[in-house]
Amino acid sequence: MNKRKRQGKPKRKLNIRVCLIVVFAAYLSYTLCGQLVSLRQSAVRVSQLEAEIAEAEGRLAEVQDLDRISKSDAYIEKVAREKLGLVQPDETVFVDVSGR
Repeated sequence: MNKRKRQGKPKRKLNIRVCLIVVFAAYLSYTLCGQLVSLRQSAVRVSQLEAEIAEAEGRLAEVQDLDRISKSDAYIEKVAREKLGLVQPDETVFVDVSGR
């Protein structure tokens, strides 16, 4: 009978060890899957932010071009003529009075 008891205990220890290893492996798998999902979400967010940065850089270039152009004499004269109705001192102005 003593032999049976001795033989029974190692089987229990073996079963407990196997159960602990299985539980630990399941925990690692669960954690790894969670981390992979989080990593994919972060990668998508990074892609979105890079697209926004590229768009903002494009708008910045347009604004810088407009700023450079707006400081030129030709642009200032064009705006003065079109929006303010100003003319040069030596120019003759014709006004259409027919109303058409």
